[in-house]
Amino acid sequence: MAIIKERKSFPSTAGQGIDVSYMVWKDDTKPPIGVLQVTHGWGEYGERYDELCTFFARNGYVVAAQDHLGHGRTAGFRRLGLYPKGAATYMIEDMHELYKIMHKQYKDLPYMLYGHSLGSMMVRCYLQKWGDGLDAAVICGTGHFPLMEALFALNPVLTTAASLLSPAYEKEGAKLDKKNAAKTDAFGAREPNAAEGLINSWLSYDKQNIKNYVNDPYIGLAASATILYMAPILTNAGKAGWVRRIPKSLPLYVISGEHDIVGVWNGYGPKLAAKKLEAGGRNVTLKIYPHAKHEIHNEGALKDEVFADLLAFFNAHNKNC
Repeated sequence: MAIIKERKSFPSTAGQGIDVSYMVWKDDTKPPIGVLQVTHGWGEYGERYDELCTFFARNGYVVAAQDHLGHGRTAGFRRLGLYPKGAATYMIEDMHELYKIMHKQYKDLPYMLYGHSLGSMMVRCYLQKWGDGLDAAVICGTGHFPLMEALFALNPVLTTAASLLSPAYEKEGAKLDKKNAAKTDAFGAREPNAAEGLINSWLSYDKQNIKNYVNDPYIGLAASATILYMAPILTNAGKAGWVRRIPKSLPLYVISGEHDIVGVWNGYGPKLAAKKLEAGGRNVTLKIYPHAKHEIHNEGALKDEVFADLLAFFNAHNKNC
């Protein structure tokens, strides 16, 4: 069995000469049974999901994961943590561009979508517009809270604030180029100091995961006001009527760690999101994993269970299984 990984790109819907980098995983020894598109979270990139993507490739899926605007190899060090005006719209549209590329190549295969953290919010936005083209979707590590629908009204304020507070896109990029390129530690080689370990302890209980995160040069959490261009993704995910825009028949799987800070505590946010979906007559299943934090797919003691649950969910809604 040979898992092939290919890095490709396509022009971003944001224009400006930006190409969206994405990776494809597939087993070249047998016909695929489905397509899985993975949508990563804020400050990371698609290849951080290599273990998950490889697992699904071994189980017959062609897997694709893009690096969003301002992230990973789409940004490069020059634009890591920088977001162009309109990023909240373009990031979702870039998801659909990848869908169109993969669906065209594998048009007869069931198509699945997985989104984690910010990616879970992006999936929730995507489902409201293009959910009819999918066979199943996973919303992982998401958040929700009472009156979240009201935050949609803040979108114009956030965009205006970003325009006023941000220096020119390329000017700020030149600064970040020097700063980010200085992160030359070998992947996972340096032990995080006490402060780094504490700051990033929200990710998981897995210390190796935190170590890898701290040392990864493509983890881009640069402090930039352009992040406000991306913020409407969060408000659009829960805007008034978001549930009724999602196809009723689409199988949804909401999963989270019990101690995920994004879900507040004890799975409050994911439970509330799932409750709203269920109240709206949507086809939703919820699972909260005990003694797990945000990155349940990177919890060493738990990830085998998470992988198996995801495979069971996708296979249950795959006509080829």
